Amino acid sequence: MIRKDRRGGERGSRDGMEPPLQADLVFLSGTFKGRRVPLSGRRICIGRAPGCEVLLDDETASRHHTELLFSGGRLLVHDLNSTNGTFINGTRIEHGEVRDGDRLAVGATVFLVELRAARRDRPTTVIIVEKQRALTTHLTLNLEESRMLRLTAGADFTDAQRQLDALQRFILQSTGLLHLPALAQRALDFMIEVFVAERGVILMLGPDETPGVQFSRWKNPPEGSQEISLPRSLLQQLMQRRQSFLSEETETSATPGPPPVTRHILGIPLKAKDRLLGLLYLDSTLRHFSPDDLKLCTVMSLHLASAIENASLYAELLDAAEFNNSVLRSIASGMLVVDLDGLVTHVNRAALEILKQDEQRLLHRRLSDHEALQPLAEVIYATLETGRPEDRYEVQLTVNGEVLPLGLTSALLTDHEGEKVGVVASFRSLSNLRRLEHELQRAQQLAALGQMSAGVAHEIRNPLNSIRGFTQLIAEESAVCGKKECAEYARIVIDEVDRMNRIIQDLLDFSRDRELELAPMSLEELLRGVAKQMSPEYKAAQVELLLQTPAEPLPEILGNPDKLTQVLRNMLLNALQASKAGTQVTLGAQLLEPVGPQREIAVTIADQGHGIPANMLAKIFEPFFTLKAVGTGLGLAICSKLIDQHKGRIAVQSEEGKGTVFTIFLPVPGKA
Repeated sequence: MIRKDRRGGERGSRDGMEPPLQADLVFLSGTFKGRRVPLSGRRICIGRAPGCEVLLDDETASRHHTELLFSGGRLLVHDLNSTNGTFINGTRIEHGEVRDGDRLAVGATVFLVELRAARRDRPTTVIIVEKQRALTTHLTLNLEESRMLRLTAGADFTDAQRQLDALQRFILQSTGLLHLPALAQRALDFMIEVFVAERGVILMLGPDETPGVQFSRWKNPPEGSQEISLPRSLLQQLMQRRQSFLSEETETSATPGPPPVTRHILGIPLKAKDRLLGLLYLDSTLRHFSPDDLKLCTVMSLHLASAIENASLYAELLDAAEFNNSVLRSIASGMLVVDLDGLVTHVNRAALEILKQDEQRLLHRRLSDHEALQPLAEVIYATLETGRPEDRYEVQLTVNGEVLPLGLTSALLTDHEGEKVGVVASFRSLSNLRRLEHELQRAQQLAALGQMSAGVAHEIRNPLNSIRGFTQLIAEESAVCGKKECAEYARIVIDEVDRMNRIIQDLLDFSRDRELELAPMSLEELLRGVAKQMSPEYKAAQVELLLQTPAEPLPEILGNPDKLTQVLRNMLLNALQASKAGTQVTLGAQLLEPVGPQREIAVTIADQGHGIPANMLAKIFEPFFTLKAVGTGLGLAICSKLIDQHKGRIAVQSEEGKGTVFTIFLPVPGKA
């Protein structure tokens, strides 16, 4: 996690002052491996404390571990009395300077330091030109001849000692640099200094030996153009002979003016394993390069070529690692890797979401440390122990009280020699699959129930109508004859027949799957009408019905007023039956903030009743399920079906003893 420094960056330089130094830290290890962090501000703290500008997810780092300081065109580092120390290129330091390409270790986290704008010279352009110039080669040297620097007596011994010292310093300064631009620029700076050259170029070659990336340096950058032109004949000579050489190039002006300029050239092929990686070019108009210079530079080029190859391979490795990490981050399945000790070494975002875990709680810890993940750990550790992979193995986790069914595949990880190094597990949540299976099963049951209900209702309704008609006659005759008791019994029969007819009508309504006729309508007007209809029943029960609508008019929806009225009356009646005298039921509506392209209106019915038991919430929309002493259990099932036909949905929240909130989500036509 990276925090921006609110103090801002340094101001631009004034004339005569060194421009401000800019720096990036590139994570080479840890959770953020491969991430680049631009540094801003004069002081940057690195550590685990929330106030640090570079915040680490590394238990080996101290809370305030290291401080970086921009000062005088340099980047200084100060260890803040950390427990595990701060290291530059493997050397522990308390105070020091980091340079471009250095590796900075803070705890177990390693950074690559990249510095920019440390010099005031403008970018140099290297061009390859066809020039008719006097190009004379004085001496060529193959790599075999350069492998030994002669040590002679007297004054020559001092020169040889100087050469060996320069070679040793070059190796020390370039060893461990894995960032190609930093390596090339440091090598050019060093060689320009050692060989008193004026300009230097490293020209990288592609696989087909065509010119590619260029790096260049001037000892004293001129005003204006900083173009360096290289004769094509020189490059051809280097590529064909693949030998180091000394040359002279005389530049003559096409117009009368300045005298000819002679450039003394030192050209070196950069080879690794018989492959030409690039070319090293140094020149000077002030001094001749000696054969000893050629030998020393050629020996240096052997190490430089090896370092360039390592940097290129490292860049390819980082690219491959970033590609793999990108793939892992983007796939929908959870991916998790454990090592031979059973510690989690890699986990992707999907795995964290599926398992509902935080990355810090999983990485570098055993899965078995988490009780909720024990079933997953058992399968993975079994694969680690036996070497036998598991394919489509199903496990069931319980995380925060929620059951998570997982489909799991595990397999051994091996190195290039086939040795076991860990286990990789891929898994996906089966929750949606189980939900779809349940919904399909429910739909099949409802379809069968609907067919049965329609048939039964037809067969029962006709006899019931006859029973009601004859009972009505009995009631009327009894009243005329003065048989009050008989008339009362007849009215009871009529009431029960009417109740049975209502049940049959509910069954028919539930079994019908006809598409509703939807039209633009005002939901606010519907709510006010329903509240007015229900008001007498609420007053009789001494329960307050409160209507809440927003100040701004709600947009119209596509709905069927009769069916929506049926839904709201049913749910308000349920709320009333669950409420005690003196309590309140709220009927409200609001336009929700759009999450995607679809806008929605939420209609809420909230009561202060006895609530619904948690283990019953999942069943309340099922047909024939009821918590009431009387009732068919079809009311909410019909409500759910009608809202589905409006392309909406119903959600419920309830807490026993505190009340229940039903929320109906209805779509608004058009895009957000």
